[in-house]
Amino acid sequence: MWIGLAQYQLLIGKPHPITQAIAKMGQEDQDLINDFLYHIAMTGEALKGSYLTKLIDQAIEGSCEPTSQDVQELLPAELLRVARRWRDAA
Repeated sequence: MWIGLAQYQLLIGKPHPITQAIAKMGQEDQDLINDFLYHIAMTGEALKGSYLTKLIDQAIEGSCEPTSQDVQELLPAELLRVARRWRDAA
């Protein structure tokens, strides 16, 4: 529960389907995303605003006119992809 609340606050700051999608992922993927978000928060990188916009842009790259539903489905997967890239680079 506490991890979900932290995800919510760090990523969005208001209710959003991304945290629900993360909660449906396997525990290993959730843990990786949590570690990644913690790392970013501890290094002082902003998770709201421009970071989230960049993540959305990456998620919908190549999609023609994605709907908000498309974005909600693609965003958690993109976050996981970025977290995996971060882990592999460490």
